[in-house]
Amino acid sequence: MFKKLIYIFLSGFIINSTYGATTYVFCANRNKQWRWLNSDSEYVSVSGEWKIMALKGFVYQYFELDNVASAEILQEKCKDRFGDSYIYAQPANSFADQWYVFGVKGGILYSGFFKYCLNHYSCYFRENRSNLILDSYNFGKLN
Repeated sequence: MFKKLIYIFLSGFIINSTYGATTYVFCANRNKQWRWLNSDSEYVSVSGEWKIMALKGFVYQYFELDNVASAEILQEKCKDRFGDSYIYAQPANSFADQWYVFGVKGGILYSGFFKYCLNHYSCYFRENRSNLILDSYNFGKLN
């Protein structure tokens, strides 16, 4: 019971956990078909931080890019490389990773498929078709 009270209390606030990293990029279409993004036979990687955010009872994990413009550039590279249906650039360390999205400072999450959890056992997948902004006052679409 005490653990539940702590979780509920903390869920009302943004909990931002970070660790520096590089990760690979894959491209996905709306049917969840995906391919690794590569250039000159090398997998494309980007630098940033894996972040975990708790907001309104849900926990989100995403990869915050060091370069704000990178997400749009990666999405264009996906379309150029694999065709117009591959509209989502997404981060992953291996083929066994879950679905995460890219983000930038300020809690802006880019479009793609992502997992969010109410607790360790109740996780859901969602297609985010437009950018989202996550902050303590607003949880909705950006543009």
